[in-house]
Amino acid sequence: MTSNNPTTTTKSNCNIPPIETMADAENFIRQQHQQQHHEQQRRQQQHRHADPSLSYTILWSPLPFITWFIPIIGHLGIATSDGVACDFQGPYYVGDSGRMAFGRPTRALTLNVKDLTGE
Repeated sequence: MTSNNPTTTTKSNCNIPPIETMADAENFIRQQHQQQHHEQQRRQQQHRHADPSLSYTILWSPLPFITWFIPIIGHLGIATSDGVACDFQGPYYVGDSGRMAFGRPTRALTLNVKDLTGE
């Protein structure tokens, strides 16, 4: 038979400090958001693969099977000024980690930035 005594406490492994006022709760939430933001930034920087030789380029990679039969069909992406490859990797999702969805680009067309007119 189990006891339904409400005064029974269980030890938790959670690191939540005692919250007595609304200000304590707001500070705790703010600290949690800051920690999550810093962790997310650290992970993004860790997973960004930049190749300076790809700066300002249009990238192309083959699509498995399709490109074998129709060689002009492939997957396009662009590279930032830092050389980080960006491409569409799913519905409403642009991958900017430096890795293209279908592997490393096999062709790159470098754009001459000095020829572009800024308005």
